[in-house]
Amino acid sequence: MKLKALFIILLALSLSMAGCGLPKDLKQEAGAQDQRINDLAMKITEKRNSLERFAKSDEYEKFAKYAERENWEGMLDEAQHMLNKGRTDYDQKVTPLLEANKKDQAPDLIRALGNVRGQLRKTDQASERVEKRIAFLRDVMSEPEPMVEKAEQDFSALTKQTEATSQVLEKAKADYPDKIQDIDAKFAPVLDLKQESAQALDKAHAQLEMHKSSENADYAVLGDSCTLIEKDNETVKADCAALKKRSAELYKSYSKVLEDMRVDYFVAIGRTSWDNNAEYDRDNDYTYPSKQVDAESYEILASLPENTVLARYRGNFYSSVDNRVWKSLNFNPTQDMSAWDDEAEFWISDMDAKFYHKYLIIEGANQRKTDWIEVDEDVFDKYEDALGMTIMSKPYGMYEDEALTEPMPPGMEYVGNSKYGEWRQDSGGRSFWHWYGQYAFFRMLMGNRYYYRGDYDHWYRDYRGRRPYYGRGADTWGTYSSHGRTTYSNSHYGRSGGFSRSTPTVRGSGPASRGGGPGTRGK
Repeated sequence: MKLKALFIILLALSLSMAGCGLPKDLKQEAGAQDQRINDLAMKITEKRNSLERFAKSDEYEKFAKYAERENWEGMLDEAQHMLNKGRTDYDQKVTPLLEANKKDQAPDLIRALGNVRGQLRKTDQASERVEKRIAFLRDVMSEPEPMVEKAEQDFSALTKQTEATSQVLEKAKADYPDKIQDIDAKFAPVLDLKQESAQALDKAHAQLEMHKSSENADYAVLGDSCTLIEKDNETVKADCAALKKRSAELYKSYSKVLEDMRVDYFVAIGRTSWDNNAEYDRDNDYTYPSKQVDAESYEILASLPENTVLARYRGNFYSSVDNRVWKSLNFNPTQDMSAWDDEAEFWISDMDAKFYHKYLIIEGANQRKTDWIEVDEDVFDKYEDALGMTIMSKPYGMYEDEALTEPMPPGMEYVGNSKYGEWRQDSGGRSFWHWYGQYAFFRMLMGNRYYYRGDYDHWYRDYRGRRPYYGRGADTWGTYSSHGRTTYSNSHYGRSGGFSRSTPTVRGSGPASRGGGPGTRGK
């Protein structure tokens, strides 16, 4: 009986340990990869035997020089070398993990198997190279003329693509001379491919003529040249499309001016209630639907220490926070509470905030205003001081990836660009920017003022695209500038008290004050 009991204990322990081992599917995958290594070894051996048989055939004479020059036996040696590496990786990295059989090492086994799987995939591809090469050369030898005709068509298409793109880029260079170096640098690889394909086509033509005259044509050169042209054509097609698309970006002008801001605050209150007369402790938890509150109430709650009990109920409601909070929530302390429960505590279950912008979108000389657009909190934080300012702009002559995203006075990014206006001098000899007629609205956005050369140079030299610019000295632009307070006094931001403090305390308190806030409950 003692031996039987000991056996049962050992069996249970064994089963328990097995349950803590590696997942079954991973072990099966490891077994499959081990078998695949063996299968590939047999496949490579068969490929060697096949090559030996082919070398003894009458057909081989036509292929002998290619086999020697390209070292077909070496290709199979390389496949074997790759397989050996796969076997070594398996033995050194997979096998020890299988033997350890620890559940927490499953991620290590997944990575090890992934490496082996990739190595075996490359091995399989390498083992096929010789047979695929022989089949390719057979096709070239049997139909060289159609192959060269296809190469001629590919080269013609490549040339047309290159010429059409060149015309587009030459116009862009004429319109925007400062982009000449960039355009030439990006177009140079396309021209190199065109030259490479032209040389390849010459080689293909030369070998085709030798074929026609029954001379010893090099079919590998002919076929590889045609294949290269086909690949170059596909590459040029994609590159030219990308270059034309990028060039078109130079002819687009748009900017985004921040016109208004809004934050909606939400709070969900949690409650635990119980019956003090019950024989056994029994807590009833309830979460009130999330409700929108004003900024002041949200700020009060956000500033509370963690684990704060907001209020208690025992016949009467006893609050530890300002009653304005409960009025903002339109709060009923006994909502859906059990009639038997005579006491309750209240806490913050969740806090959330949603952030919105309104923009003036300027596209070319056209303007349109957006409705409220929800934005990420990080975006709201970044531009909170930029009311009335351009927060994103891409003038004519710039690429999309050169767009400016640091706040700047409206239109500042267009100053100095001859597409929008020109420099003039006032009666005192000071240089100022004069907008062309269709862009005169920028003066209205600026409060009917001019940009002077000194201000522009200061922005361009020290701020452009690197950091926000609110003016020289005291802030001239932005949310809390005199221009911002006056121009946007009737905005939602202004009407909701946004200008009543130099730095809004709720917004200035940082992310820790939002998105959850204090959370507690308990009897």
